[in-house]
Amino acid sequence: MNDRFKFRVWNKQAKEMIASFNVEDSRLNSYDSDRFILMQCVGLKDKNGQLIYEGDLLCDASIENPTKEQVVKVIYHLGAFMKEGIADDVSIWRARFDEIDSQCWRICGNLYENSKLLKQ
Repeated sequence: MNDRFKFRVWNKQAKEMIASFNVEDSRLNSYDSDRFILMQCVGLKDKNGQLIYEGDLLCDASIENPTKEQVVKVIYHLGAFMKEGIADDVSIWRARFDEIDSQCWRICGNLYENSKLLKQ
């Protein structure tokens, strides 16, 4: 199975993440963008072997309690999955993922359940 075709869903009303599923799964047919946010798997794993999804927050694997400058979010931008971070309180940077790079990061949350990590 190709992980790039896995998805997960954030339920806006229930404020909960729905487990990942594949494109062929019939649950995708009932997708309602007013109630749900669909997030695709990047196809890479973090340092701990966890699949990385759009909307995940990643921390440098060597830092236990990261500051907002040390947390990046996973986005889909200009046809590619990218990391987006804050260089200072004003500047935003973006960079593409690659297999080796993903091993330097660990998933420390996601935009919907752990947004406070971007404000610390």
